[in-house]
Amino acid sequence: MAQGIAGYPTPKQIRATALALARASLPTKRSVTQDYNRSIRDVGGFTDAIMSQLRGGANQIGAGYNSAISDQNAIDAAARARLTALGGEYGAGSAAAVGGIGDSAASRLVAQKAAATNYGAQLPAVAGARGQLLNAGLVQQRGDALKQRSDQLRQAFAQAYQQVSSDALARSVAGANIRNQQAQLGLQQASLQERAREFNASFGLQQQQFLASLQGGQTSRSGVAGLSKALGLTPNEIHGILGDAASILNGSSPDTARIPVYKNVPDPNNPGKTIRVIVGYNQGTVGGSGSPSAVAANVPFPVALQQLIQQNIPKQIALVAAARAYKIAPPKSLAYQTFVEFMAKHGIKKYRRIWRTQFVTTPAGYQH
Repeated sequence: MAQGIAGYPTPKQIRATALALARASLPTKRSVTQDYNRSIRDVGGFTDAIMSQLRGGANQIGAGYNSAISDQNAIDAAARARLTALGGEYGAGSAAAVGGIGDSAASRLVAQKAAATNYGAQLPAVAGARGQLLNAGLVQQRGDALKQRSDQLRQAFAQAYQQVSSDALARSVAGANIRNQQAQLGLQQASLQERAREFNASFGLQQQQFLASLQGGQTSRSGVAGLSKALGLTPNEIHGILGDAASILNGSSPDTARIPVYKNVPDPNNPGKTIRVIVGYNQGTVGGSGSPSAVAANVPFPVALQQLIQQNIPKQIALVAAARAYKIAPPKSLAYQTFVEFMAKHGIKKYRRIWRTQFVTTPAGYQH
């Protein structure tokens, strides 16, 4: 359902982002295997070196017995020769006995030499087997480490996928809300522009006649008569509405109020302390309750005109009332300049001439 929201990423993009986040939270596969591979190589090299050294050691181990065997044979020969020299049965028997003892000792040395030589020949194979065992252990540990990383990657990916999906949905919804707000603002702006066009269009020939009638003076009877005829109202009703419009344009006086006067006096219940009491009142204005006139506040003439219309003053009467107030504004004021510009743009020759001769551009700060 979220895929239908504008700006929401595709499943492929979400998976790619989640996988990148999951991988960033774990050591890389290369870093995991690198240490184990180094140890495996070290064990292999050390094993090969030991086996190479041991392969030539079997004969050296057996050679260690050669000197002892030679010495034993020499001793036996010397003993037999000495006993044989004594002669007689004693000498011959003793020589035979000594020869048997010597042969037995020499045989033991020869047997030990053979056993030692055989053991030395087996040492390379023993070293190789030990190296293979260590190597197999390191390979197993490397596999376990990679499996553990794979399990952690799956868990991290699941968490990252959920987080990325939630974040993407939140961003898409926020973007959609912003676009909706922009669209609504666009509609509101278009509506305001349309209302402005309707307002400007409403000042046609009849309004220009009312504007022309204002050139005669503030209380032109032809102006009131024209309004009365156009609106179907009596002159008294026209004057009453003109008065209401003038009150709106002229603002209201500030309200007055009794302002209390306070003073600190000794507290009768707590000696040494004072209390704040009212000792009198002054009459004064309440700040912010009044409003200046539109002319004094330099409200642009078109703005004042629209404010009157928003107060349910008929457009023609609002135009007459605003013109009466603004045509006597100070000549250099923003109020007067915007009034002259408005009248000039609506075809009043008198104000066209004033606009061309006295004002070159629209005053700073004024917006149509």
